[in-house]
Amino acid sequence: MLDSLYARISAWNQWPLLALVIVIAVLCSQGFDRRKGVLKAACVKLHPGDERCEGELTLDSRVYNKAERRLGYNQADVRTLLDLLGEKGRRIYGQTELSLDLAFPIVYGLLFVILLAHLFSARHAWVLLFPLAGVTFDVLENVSVATMALTNDEKLAAAASAFTLTKSAFLLASALLIIFGALRGLFGHGA
Repeated sequence: MLDSLYARISAWNQWPLLALVIVIAVLCSQGFDRRKGVLKAACVKLHPGDERCEGELTLDSRVYNKAERRLGYNQADVRTLLDLLGEKGRRIYGQTELSLDLAFPIVYGLLFVILLAHLFSARHAWVLLFPLAGVTFDVLENVSVATMALTNDEKLAAAASAFTLTKSAFLLASALLIIFGALRGLFGHGA
């Protein structure tokens, strides 16, 4: 199975496709910046002067809570966020989780597997599993977060947080493999 996946991805290993994927990733990033501004405006409108509106208004990057020295987020964190966003903010957040934030994992997943297929030989096709797992957990996270935002219910917080942490671990591993593969190639130790 991995051999056929590797062969298929290697066939996509063309610089024009890689450039297109990078352009789409940049466009997604701009979409996230726009969403951040809209969510902040929704928060400020409901809670003028509340400095929490200046902070992170999504759950995607809440991997470590420094204040409480814990990983992930819990129901109280989600409840606070949902209340800060208000009805309009929750609707926009939920909708973008099911559109923009479902497209983005496919884009970065494709980018990562193309890079890994370029940097590693078929003998190491197992490295492709890391970004594919990351994408899978990202999609699960996005659907869970969208459900919470659209229903104004934090009951899925534990599952969503577990998906966020697992996604982050697989994507970190993917990035480290890309760096490792690039360094091996740079110094003439082909993978």
